[in-house]
Amino acid sequence: MVDNIDEPIDSVVPSNSYEHQQATCRKQPGTTVEAVRYMTKSVQGGLALIFAKNQCPTSSISTTPPNQIHRKKSSQHTSPPHTANFLRDNLNPDHRTSSILPDNTKFNTAKMTGGVSVRDVDAQKFINAYAGFLKRQGKLPIPGWVDTVKTGPSRELPPQNIDWFYVRAASVARHVYLRKTVGVGRLRKVHGTAKNRGVRPSKHVEGSGSVDRKILQALEKIGVLEQDEDAGGRRITQSGQRDLDRIAQTTAEAEEEEDDE
Repeated sequence: MVDNIDEPIDSVVPSNSYEHQQATCRKQPGTTVEAVRYMTKSVQGGLALIFAKNQCPTSSISTTPPNQIHRKKSSQHTSPPHTANFLRDNLNPDHRTSSILPDNTKFNTAKMTGGVSVRDVDAQKFINAYAGFLKRQGKLPIPGWVDTVKTGPSRELPPQNIDWFYVRAASVARHVYLRKTVGVGRLRKVHGTAKNRGVRPSKHVEGSGSVDRKILQALEKIGVLEQDEDAGGRRITQSGQRDLDRIAQTTAEAEEEEDDE
């Protein structure tokens, strides 16, 4: 214990000792030291957060060592103070967190966007509907090699569907619509497939970059896609997004009629 208060504390006891804390409180009369101790204890598999506010006035200084204090508290089984009141009284209101949405909030994509979008309809039905729209429109430029070309090195034969170019264009337009910016490299990975290598294990091989590039260029010519100079690749245009949403609306109405029948 420190007898001479006027003597420097650091020269008597170490700065991290319990006696140093007592001497510090005596050295500064009239001041109050408030400390918030955060202690986590495991209680039946959970964690209990205990907040303790300790005051150290000059008039009353505890002489019990800290290990005995904790032993007394644990033997008495005292319950920790209510954490909600402590947070309400001590935390800054700017740092309080609350639920962003009420519990009874229900999401409806059609109502939030003002109508049905491409995300709200079945992918296969939408692709078939948009491919038919592109074929009826007659504006999509078709290369002359569509009857004989393979869509990738892993393919053994050309596509058997005579309208496969319209179907692939509709699929690419939907892919760009959902992902905002897409390049040829990404489409090659999407359209790739496993290659049959005989007795050796099959290996994934990317699709034809020439076919995907021609489809992107064709969709860009009719105003569905445009080049993104900042991010690279191509993105959907406003007119293209409007056409795709209109086809999605028609597809959703057709699905409702089928369900009613």
